[in-house]
Amino acid sequence: MKKQRWRARDYVVIPRSLLTQKISPSALRLWIALASYCYDSDSCFPSNRAIMERMPPGTALNTVKSAKRELEEQGLIRRERRFDKGRETSSVYILLYLRGLNYWRVTIRLPLVITRRLPPRVMATLPH
Repeated sequence: MKKQRWRARDYVVIPRSLLTQKISPSALRLWIALASYCYDSDSCFPSNRAIMERMPPGTALNTVKSAKRELEEQGLIRRERRFDKGRETSSVYILLYLRGLNYWRVTIRLPLVITRRLPPRVMATLPH
């Protein structure tokens, strides 16, 4: 079997602190799936169908929706709904993670992960 080299979009870098969060396996997989869409950014806007393609086979849409709620409640993503001509389109997902007592935005620029501390006005809206 021939070895293949990893390409930039074949893997996702995740913050170590995410592994210590008390979240469900589905929520962790969803965070990783969303991170896989964040090329050189801390945000992405995949459709539910695109997200489902990166989840394990047999994952129900309701499982993904509850994982989204869980990640929002834990302050690990921020979702901004988008509309086009009155119709809802795919939401924008901003990836966050907790470091110390502060939430940080994740910017994935392979091979590095760059983080920025969130401003106090945004921090006030997240769980502590």
